[in-house]
Amino acid sequence: MKKLTLHCSDIILSIPELGIPPGFGAALLVDPGTPIPSLRGSGRAAYIEEGIIRVTARGGAHGGAIVGYRSKGWIVGDLLPNSATPFPLMASAVTRCTIRNATTSGISFLSPAEREVFLGHVAAMYACEIEAMIQREAELYTRSPMDRMCLFIREFAERCGTPGEGGTTQLRFPVRQVELSRYLHLSPEHVNRMIHRLRDSDIIKDLKWPLITINTSALHSLIEASETQELA
Repeated sequence: MKKLTLHCSDIILSIPELGIPPGFGAALLVDPGTPIPSLRGSGRAAYIEEGIIRVTARGGAHGGAIVGYRSKGWIVGDLLPNSATPFPLMASAVTRCTIRNATTSGISFLSPAEREVFLGHVAAMYACEIEAMIQREAELYTRSPMDRMCLFIREFAERCGTPGEGGTTQLRFPVRQVELSRYLHLSPEHVNRMIHRLRDSDIIKDLKWPLITINTSALHSLIEASETQELA
């Protein structure tokens, strides 16, 4: 199959043009916090049809470092044959999601042509995941903490927010502040100070975490000004 191209924002990655490969089952609704894939055991994977998931590295008291957030068209899980060690990544739902599960035993019933398509999609997604991790590390080292914070807020506002009065967006943040700090590689205290700076600047107009009201145009202007300075 042709190489997949990441049509993505800086924070939540999706590949909407990737159709549902053969071998994935019926659509399932899962609630926030549900492990993805929802099936237990090795040799499991899930196709994300709707919603947002978080991908983390295995290990550590809190499930390891947050690798990133994924959405429509992404495949997560472990379908590597004869794997002697657990797959290094794990995932869970951030919002309510629609997923489709697959198993290594299930793909044995596919025709040779369908199996080739299925394994091609899975291999391409593993490559995309590696590319995404590299891109994220580059972003962390080339953008200021405030830039990263604003991009994070804008992305989730666009995906999960509700338009309000006077050009505002109302957002119930689906992640806690401690998770935000982990993703941005900043201390919780630093993140809290930046949130209050955005409120003092009237970019965040109301703050009762996880409920925030965002001055959408002011947030966009701040991001655009920062990107203009980088290009100058």
